[in-house]
Parts: sequence; C-alpha cells; structure tokens
Amino acid sequence: MSNISEKFIEDMVDKVIMRLSDKLDDLDISLDYIGALLAGQATTDVAGRQKGLGRLATDKAPQVRIPEKE
Repeated sequence: MSNISEKFIEDMVDKVIMRLSDKLDDLDISLDYIGALLAGQATTDVAGRQKGLGRLATDKAPQVRIPEKE
C-alpha cells in the first residue's frame, strides 16, 4: 500500500489551488492595467470602479430613459 495519505493529497491540492488563484489574481491586475492604458484612463480609476461596481464596471454612464409626456 502507498505511504501517501488522503490528508497529504488534500493538503497538496489545496496548496496548488491557492497558488493558481494567486497567479490568476496577478494576471487580472495586469489586465486591468493594460485595459486602463488602452482606454486612456488612470489605472486607479479602473480599480476604483471595479471595487465599487464589480468586474462588469464600465467607463460609460448608465443609460437612463426618460419617459415622454403624453
């Protein structure tokens, strides 16, 4: 039988997942900077909007439709 326990395997998988997650976070931050540069915006503006509005934040104001008077 193998000397590797189920606990050891679970711990190793958890470590790998955490390392991958950290790398994905780093990549996401890098893409935010690239996006800000391409859009001609300050990187702090992009980060602030995303923090307040989430990942789908845009630089456009929401479109508000004003009903016409009858």
